[in-house]
Amino acid sequence: MFERWLIEAGQDSSSFNEKTLSNRKFSHPFGDITVITSPYHDATPYIEELEEEDQDDNDELPWLVSIDNFLTDEECERLIGLGGVMGYKRSTKYSDDETNPDGTAKFITEDSRTSYNAWCYEGCDDDPIVRGVINRMEKMTGVPYSNYENLQLVRYTEGQQYKEHHDWTSTHENHPYGGRILTFFLYLNDVEVS
Repeated sequence: MFERWLIEAGQDSSSFNEKTLSNRKFSHPFGDITVITSPYHDATPYIEELEEEDQDDNDELPWLVSIDNFLTDEECERLIGLGGVMGYKRSTKYSDDETNPDGTAKFITEDSRTSYNAWCYEGCDDDPIVRGVINRMEKMTGVPYSNYENLQLVRYTEGQQYKEHHDWTSTHENHPYGGRILTFFLYLNDVEVS
């Protein structure tokens, strides 16, 4: 999938290596792609930081790319507005130890997630502007929306956080879309970093 994006951006796949992929923007029909890491990059510095027992399993870096200008200002404003309509609530996580009496996943709050989030369900993901974003994501990934979770809209105020975590949980195995294999982050606005 990631190599396809670069080929669609007019790049010669036979020349992919760390030097050709590092810190360059490739103009793609859906935005400007910058490759941050890929299997073509040297993983040695990262592997040396891992615990010994993890080193054998991590001989390649994953694809990590940013796509500038994937969203329009109108799309960003619409998603932010629909998050307000859907209702932002304190961010939660799946409990590793507990389930609800009916067997469904139990959600808990933790200090590692102090943000607020809303889920883009009916009335949101069928909005024409949101539908355009979803269609573009489907074309980029080659994955139909029926294999996605609903879009999660996360709102931060000053000092709030959503700490590093694995974006996979065994509870997803019971959902129609299955376990997460990709994460597609959409940043809806810029903030000044202090």
